[in-house]
Amino acid sequence: GWCAHVALLWWKWSREQLGVTDLDTGGTYLSPPWWFSVDDVEADRADADASQPVAADGGVEQ
Repeated sequence: GWCAHVALLWWKWSREQLGVTDLDTGGTYLSPPWWFSVDDVEADRADADASQPVAADGGVEQ
C-alpha cells in the first residue's frame, strides 16, 4: 500500500538512487539533507531484554 511506497521512496532517496526537488527553492537533493533526519525515532523504542523470550518471535509457549 501507501506506506510501502513511501518506504521504498525513502530507501531510494537515502541511497542516492532518487532526486527530490524542493518546490520552493528549486534545489534538488540526491540524498536527505542533514537537517531532514529521522534519527530520533530510535529514542522512542524500548531496549530489548535478551533474558525475556518474545511471543511475537515464537519464543513463548502458549
